[in-house]
Amino acid sequence: MKNQMEIVFTDRRQVRKGSPYRVCRLRLAGRGWPDLDRGRYQDIQAWSDDRSRLALAQWKPLGQAPGFVVVVADRARNGVYRSMRMRGCCQSIRFLGKGQVVALSSTGVIHSFVVP
Repeated sequence: MKNQMEIVFTDRRQVRKGSPYRVCRLRLAGRGWPDLDRGRYQDIQAWSDDRSRLALAQWKPLGQAPGFVVVVADRARNGVYRSMRMRGCCQSIRFLGKGQVVALSSTGVIHSFVVP
C-alpha cells in the first residue's frame, strides 16, 4: 500500500523483572514518513482515524525512574512531535479529535497534548 508504514517491535524485554511493561527496538518500513529516533520504545502504538499520524511511546527513564515521551509521526506535514517526559510506563495512547493525543501512565495520570 502506498504511504503505509509497517511497524515491527523486536527485542522485547521487561522494564523490570516481573513487570507487565516491555521496552523494545522499533523497526519501521514505509515511504513518505518522517524519520524517528532509533531509541527504545514501549510496544504501544496508536493511529489517527485517517492513518496520517502514528503515536508511539518512546522509553525515557531518568536514572532508575521509568518514564516515556509520546512521539507522533505526521505523514502529511512530514513532522515529528514529542510530548514532555511523563513518569511511569505508558499503559495506552489514543488520538481524540482535532489532533489531541491522550496517554495513560502507570502512575494513574492521564496526559494530554495537541499536535499542530
